[in-house]
Amino acid sequence: NVFGGATIANSTNSGAVAAGAGSSSVGGLAGRNEASASVSDSTNLAAGTVTVGNSATGIGGLVGMNTRRRPLTGSANRGGGAAGNGGKNGGGLGGYNYGGAVGGESTAAIMNSGNSGAVTAGANSAGVGGLVGKNDKGANAVSITGSYNTGRVTSGLNSYNTGGLVGYNYGGAIAASRLARAGQSVC
Repeated sequence: NVFGGATIANSTNSGAVAAGAGSSSVGGLAGRNEASASVSDSTNLAAGTVTVGNSATGIGGLVGMNTRRRPLTGSANRGGGAAGNGGKNGGGLGGYNYGGAVGGESTAAIMNSGNSGAVTAGANSAGVGGLVGKNDKGANAVSITGSYNTGRVTSGLNSYNTGGLVGYNYGGAIAASRLARAGQSVC
């Protein structure tokens, strides 16, 4: 987890990450990015798959949960992600991008970042997206800008809120972002 002024920059993960059933905030580089921390210019490589068991929440190829005033910029996920049945908020780059409620200046932003890894969720899953599983403004602003997904997104039987870019957008802003098939230009 990245908290309180800590920074992850110019970093790479090439190792697999695995977590059991009911896990929360699981990512290839960090489980959570919050408070005054930041992640920039970092990559989760193809070998850095993120796999979690049933009923897990906040699963991302790069960061499990991005929240409260923290940017995730210039970063990419190339590793695949897989969640068991009943998972919530799973995305190729970030599982949950949340504005939260912190003194009126709480924003979470994903900028100039992308995903090319496959995202797969089991049956009865919710909020599954190629870039972000859930983009939730909470009490304040949250945004995704200049970002992309080229990875395949699949969810199992009786799943809902599944999308190529964002699984569930709850009041968050999305600008200048794209969904493209692998091998095609993003811009």
